[in-house]
Amino acid sequence: MLLENANYDYVDYLEKRLAAAQGEKKIVRTELQLELAAARLLREKNYHAISVDLIAATAGVAHGTFYRYFAAKRDVVAKTIADYFMFVRASRRPIPR
Repeated sequence: MLLENANYDYVDYLEKRLAAAQGEKKIVRTELQLELAAARLLREKNYHAISVDLIAATAGVAHGTFYRYFAAKRDVVAKTIADYFMFVRASRRPIPR
């Protein structure tokens, strides 16, 4: 599993997931591209400085394609943040007791 090595950040994790998904259906790859684009942009900009056009351009997809996967910018950002927290939870080492 990709989460075994926690020596990389979430964007690196998504890039590896996307590379591993090359044999998957296009719908899976495109959703990953959009989430990766949102993660990259959130690393550099605040929420209000990011637009659907910017996410789509960063992902390399058409503006309309974005709306086939997400209803709004807040939806891709919410998914990215929720997935990030799952990544952190799965990556961290247990606290010894």
